[in-house]
Amino acid sequence: MFRYKIILPVAFLFLSVTSISQTGGVSVKMDVPGSVTAGTSFAVKLFFSKGSIQSFSRLFQDLPAGLQAVSVNPANADFSFQDKRVRMIWFRLPETDTFSVVYSVQVDYRLKGKFTMGGTFSYVDNGDRKSIQLPEKEINILPSPSTDARLIVDIKDFEKKVSSVLPAASAPEVFCLRNVTPSGNLPGEEIVTLLVYKGNLTSFGKLEETIPAGYTAVAVERKDGLFTFRDGMARFLWMNLPADPWFIISYRLIPQSETKGGGYLLKGAFSCTSQNRTFTVPVSVTAQPLAKLDKTALSTLVDAVASGKGEIPLLASEETKPAAQPASRLPASDAAKEEKKPSVQQPPKATVSSARSEEKKSTQESIPNAKIPVVAEKTNKPAVVSEHTLPEAADEKYVLLPEKGVYFRVQIAATRNKVNIPQHFRRMKITDEVRLEKSEGWYKYTIGSFVTYEDARKYKEELIRKTLLKDAFVIAYYNGKRIPVQEALSMIHSSMR
Repeated sequence: MFRYKIILPVAFLFLSVTSISQTGGVSVKMDVPGSVTAGTSFAVKLFFSKGSIQSFSRLFQDLPAGLQAVSVNPANADFSFQDKRVRMIWFRLPETDTFSVVYSVQVDYRLKGKFTMGGTFSYVDNGDRKSIQLPEKEINILPSPSTDARLIVDIKDFEKKVSSVLPAASAPEVFCLRNVTPSGNLPGEEIVTLLVYKGNLTSFGKLEETIPAGYTAVAVERKDGLFTFRDGMARFLWMNLPADPWFIISYRLIPQSETKGGGYLLKGAFSCTSQNRTFTVPVSVTAQPLAKLDKTALSTLVDAVASGKGEIPLLASEETKPAAQPASRLPASDAAKEEKKPSVQQPPKATVSSARSEEKKSTQESIPNAKIPVVAEKTNKPAVVSEHTLPEAADEKYVLLPEKGVYFRVQIAATRNKVNIPQHFRRMKITDEVRLEKSEGWYKYTIGSFVTYEDARKYKEELIRKTLLKDAFVIAYYNGKRIPVQEALSMIHSSMR
């Protein structure tokens, strides 16, 4: 019997309910949790005993609005989810007498209430069409504790209210970088290292890489994901993504026979679900030796790419086997010792917003005031640079004022529409001064002022640890104008020589 192991989070391990339906030796068992928390995902596991049937079969399951299904293990089925219906079609069933199907259901973060799941499995037996009705099972959606109570809607009312009352889902800020280096073990063998940035997303995630002919892939670091290599595709799968905003995974690229080396094509994509929608971004090439960078250097790289000031990297269709790159490190604390900082590549964001998502939900608690080293004396008027000016005079007291020289701040939110700054960030347990600037159609909210990158990074981590912020990143300025973090580090180094 094919077995598929799924590790489910505590959030929905309250009760697991199983239904079994059987007709003429053909049976289908459905296993789903009894409770799930809004904003997370859960697994639907279907176990089939097909008897003697082999040919055309199909299974339909309907889901209410606010839920989205994503295939995990379709067992040769043509899987689709459209118009609130899961469809699985087999033109020929698996050869084994028993098999299983697994898919993931993402629950919108604004939902609460109960719904039922059932389904119909239809098949042809000796020329006769037969059907099995799966007994309906009830699932209780528990409201997300991090969602504003004013946004929560019962699942029965979700469809009619979501378009007119609730805010539309916004694209999450995600990216994925790849670096390839020789393993040093076997001729032609290489280590493929990938840095995945997913922010505060914790639901379903998948990373797929097309492996060139003549190579096989073996997992090195899975980060608690399921790794498979089949039909030229290396796949990392998470029913629930790791809790960290970013993480590293890797695999060995092993030639099946002695290779002469040379160029080959690697293409990959990272997919995730957010607010009942699926988003996909291509894997992008970076010259940074990801496997050799420590946590501080990797955090520097993430901040630089997330700030949107780096160079645009090769697109997935342009990716080729990279030439050997000299090992280099980017620890911010050693910036003064480095003669030159390597450039940072920014992944394409065709399907991803260019600023952080704003709605970080909240409860109540206070954070101790951090000691913020101010770099330079502030002027008595708002910044004169056009991208930092605001149209309404009422917002002038929150405008970010320019400072002299190089300094660093922490960006904590970005919105298309302005928010009430004291009210919104007080709910997020932020008591330090929040400043506002407008850039490229976004209202950006930053906090702090630091002489060194290291101080800013530590403050960012403190904010995430002690407030309701789920994500933040370090940005750099020179005389009141945003510049890439790497450029700021280079300027600091040059001034100290």
